Amino acid sequence: MLIVYTYPRFRPQNTIDLSTLPLNKFAQAVDDIVHHQNDIQLWFGYVDGWMLTPHEEVILRKAIRKFECHAVSFFPLAFSQSWKNEIRSIYTERPHGEPDSDNNGSALHDGRPIGYGGFGS
Repeated sequence: MLIVYTYPRFRPQNTIDLSTLPLNKFAQAVDDIVHHQNDIQLWFGYVDGWMLTPHEEVILRKAIRKFECHAVSFFPLAFSQSWKNEIRSIYTERPHGEPDSDNNGSALHDGRPIGYGGFGS
């Protein structure tokens, strides 16, 4: 599952930091992790869909399906559709210094409170 932040943030604790790897070694490192680890969390750092080749997206999708992965993306709509299907939460704002999420299965609406019920709420 993929957790996306649309603002800069520090790496969450207890995650393997892949953000320092050069892009040409990123996919191979993720592939190695997928084959040798069972239960970890990965920090991709800043990633947008246009940064990756289709082959790299397939390799990273294996990790997204197996582990909890975190990424910062200012343009999450640039991800391929297969990545969008794997997104669990998109954190879009910082009310009172803490990120907030709109994860009710509806379209992403920046600034909506958690549990926003749609029309008439």
